[in-house]
Formats: sequence, structure tokens, C-alpha cells
Amino acid sequence: MSPELLRQNGPASLAQLKAELQAPKTTIYRNLNKMITEGRVWRNLISGDVTFSTEKVVPKVGSLTPRQKQAVAMAQAMERISRLELSKELGISPRTASRELATLVAFKILELDGKRGRHAAYRLCHTNHKCD
Repeated sequence: MSPELLRQNGPASLAQLKAELQAPKTTIYRNLNKMITEGRVWRNLISGDVTFSTEKVVPKVGSLTPRQKQAVAMAQAMERISRLELSKELGISPRTASRELATLVAFKILELDGKRGRHAAYRLCHTNHKCD
């Protein structure tokens, strides 16, 4: 497998690559991870879906899921939110809340505010400083 397939067809999921290449998922995933490490392929997470491409895909704010939009609204109202606050407010599991927050951090909409791990809090990225 080479990045040429992704360059020709655009971003693809693991299932799409499996169907196209007719190879086991584990083999494709192993090859993708090697190409990601080499910097030839990007893993993109957009609205919970993982795709692979030869270029990094930066999603637009309009492509956020309803839960992600609610999380952004909470961060605006409360200045900072935690995984547990988000899970209670939205009625989702803490693990799902963590995934939603991680997606918003990857989109550079939220940033970590202080501690990492279980007690992490997140705040909106502001235009007056970089959100890395």
C-alpha cells in the first residue's frame, strides 16, 4: 500500500481502504501507522469519524456535531468545563465526553486549562494567543 491511493481518491476510512485493497484491516492499519510515523499520511478525526489522507484536514466549525456545539456553548458560558461537567449536562458517559473534548482540542476550538488527566478542564481558544 502506498499514499498514492489516498492521493488519487482523497480521504478514506479504514473500511473503505479494506474494500478497495481487499486486504485484512490489521495489515492496512499497520501500513498506515508506518506511513503516519514517516509523515506521508495523516490521520484525521472529524465529527467522530477517522479518515486517512495525504494532507491534514482542518474541519470548519459548522461541521461540529450537536454535542460539540453544546460543549462550546458551555465553555463560553462557564469559562471552563471539565469532562464530568460535560457528561452530566449532556447525559453522556465521561468517556464519550472525553472524546468530544479531545475532538474540540484537535479542532483548536478548546484548549487544556491546567491539569491533564481525570481532573482536566478546558477553555475556549482565544484569538489573542495561540492555541497549540
